[in-house]
Amino acid sequence: MGMDTIRTIGTMEHPDTQRSVSPYQDLLAEVGAMADDVLEKATIDAKTDMDRTHARLLVLTNEVDQRRVTENVYGLATRDWLGSSCRMTAREASGTVKTARALAKMPLVAQGAVTGEIVTSGVKLLAMTRDRHPDEFADHEEVFADIASHLDAGDLRVAVSRWQQDVDYDEAVRDTEYDAWGRELFFNQTYNGRWDLHGEFGVADGHVI
Repeated sequence: MGMDTIRTIGTMEHPDTQRSVSPYQDLLAEVGAMADDVLEKATIDAKTDMDRTHARLLVLTNEVDQRRVTENVYGLATRDWLGSSCRMTAREASGTVKTARALAKMPLVAQGAVTGEIVTSGVKLLAMTRDRHPDEFADHEEVFADIASHLDAGDLRVAVSRWQQDVDYDEAVRDTEYDAWGRELFFNQTYNGRWDLHGEFGVADGHVI
């Protein structure tokens, strides 16, 4: 074996030690090569895909819940199974189940949700509104599905609030009063010198934040 062959072998990298480009690096390269208009459209499309995927999650969750799949197989309520299998917090899992159940009773809203026309925050707001006033909401669902596909989260919340005033004025007043005073912010230093921050804000303040 000649010296040139030995040098060649010595400089060859073993397949197991070859470094592969990570998916993140691949994405950075893809994004970096985009023209400005393509980058803008890709960003909007990514958000729409997120909303569609979330709607799909809700439809799947409701089907799992209705069939009592996790209860029959694991002895777990759907929300508990979501927490363990999908790494959701208890609050997130519970909210997902509640929204999924409500969406199943809002076919027009669901139609807009699965196409991405109604964003995730809009779906959650309409689900809560429907749960509070199911009969009245059913009479106005078509209108809600239409405006929710055009308004942003803040404007949709204003529209819902005005509608709730017509449906139940006293309840709307109580909600407004609670929104005004139900605000807390805690910022405390822990025993080991670290800082703990948590709080609660009203609907309008939380939306701004």
